[in-house]
Amino acid sequence: VNDSIAYLAANFGITTLNMRNGLFPSTIKPPVEVRDVQIFKGKLYAATLEGIYHFDLASGLNVNDFSNWTELDNKYGFPLDYSSKALQLYNGKLYADVSDSLYVFDGSKAGYLHHHSNFRIQFLSAEGRSLIAGYSCPGDCDGKVFLFDTEHKIRQAPGNCVNRPRYAVEDAQEGIWYADAYNFYRT
Repeated sequence: VNDSIAYLAANFGITTLNMRNGLFPSTIKPPVEVRDVQIFKGKLYAATLEGIYHFDLASGLNVNDFSNWTELDNKYGFPLDYSSKALQLYNGKLYADVSDSLYVFDGSKAGYLHHHSNFRIQFLSAEGRSLIAGYSCPGDCDGKVFLFDTEHKIRQAPGNCVNRPRYAVEDAQEGIWYADAYNFYRT
């Protein structure tokens, strides 16, 4: 895999960015809206509203031809029909939003990890020691943020800082920094 290329998800597809020269050499335009991308074990993964797809970067095939991509379906441990909008690498595995449930994928088989009823996964983050999963709720209620350790033990982040979580990162001292869309001025 070329370490000077970054893949960026956009509503129109996946754009490649050459990190050395700042140019955008190509755009992959799949027939589905891409919400997130990750490289895991030599494959490019795309979270879409119609499931997760992957492409083997060492295959020599044309990445721009979406017929060369493979959908992660029930043969891989995923549901037959699902959507995905968040992917994150953590502890040597790929974690994914699967219709608002959290799944873990080892490269060959997926397994269910967590679901929080009446909440939607907003983001996944793993910049620090924990996998962070942020949840939003429909309507007028506060979101939730859960932290998972390498053994998949879960703890809820303190709620006094979280209202409408959009993203969070964990720093080296295990402090959590939140991006929150809470609106103090409601009409």
